[in-house]
Amino acid sequence: MKYILKKFQPKEKFSKNCIVFLIVFLFPFVFYQNSLATLYKWKDKSGSIHFTSDPETIPKEFRNQSKEFSPGPAPKISQPPHPLPDTQPIPNAKTIVPLNIKGNQFFVKTRLNDNVEVNLLLDTGASVLVISEETGNSLGFSRLDNMPQIEAQTAGGKIWTPLIYLETVETSGAKAFGVETIIDEKLENLDGLLGMGFLEQFKMTLDRRNSQLILNSNLQENESLYGGRPLNWWIKKIRYFHTNKIFFERLAKKYARDDHKKTYNIEKTAEHYDKLFRRTQSSAQELNVPLD
Repeated sequence: MKYILKKFQPKEKFSKNCIVFLIVFLFPFVFYQNSLATLYKWKDKSGSIHFTSDPETIPKEFRNQSKEFSPGPAPKISQPPHPLPDTQPIPNAKTIVPLNIKGNQFFVKTRLNDNVEVNLLLDTGASVLVISEETGNSLGFSRLDNMPQIEAQTAGGKIWTPLIYLETVETSGAKAFGVETIIDEKLENLDGLLGMGFLEQFKMTLDRRNSQLILNSNLQENESLYGGRPLNWWIKKIRYFHTNKIFFERLAKKYARDDHKKTYNIEKTAEHYDKLFRRTQSSAQELNVPLD
């Protein structure tokens, strides 16, 4: 199993120890391409750079010079789940999120799991949502050594990274469901990073000039919802949880044979995927989701 990492370069005003690793996990058996969002980058006449996931929002005179880029897939891991929230999103709903400016960086007031408020650094190049150890403690994740973990290769060498599954991430009324997140134990003076784990669930436009993040719903008109989620969400989640449950069960057995020191953490990872798979499948049946 191979892990590719991209190192986040903090600004000088942050501590030198403030290193955020933006992790992209590529499992040999699954390519979760459908969950990715393609971003478009373009520059206006004043030289301001803009990002958007909806090419129709780019003015016609700038479309020829716009460039595509993708941040890559997010890591997949989960914590014991809470009951599925029953929120009904509105198709084509538009949310304007005000951005707080600090230097040349943008921060977003964000609510995690409906009860923890944080100020996250907006980073469209981050493939996942990253939180600090302090933020993790506020969410109830205090014993990181006993949590699901996975080995990652960083610029400084291999590390074991705690991973969690947030049921909801919300900003200014725009809510994303099932956002997988890493806890960076070395992150200081920063609540975390708002990356594509959240942004990919919307059509996103970053208006730097007006310090606004514009989020539009991905839902189609008259699209059927089940527990506030479209059919495709249920299909992807159930398939994904089941695939990773099997993978981590096999990996845990291999680690046990090799007497690996992180066998327990990988067993926890497999257990959490199993819980998410069973919970999501059961909820789909109760809601009469047409999975066949």
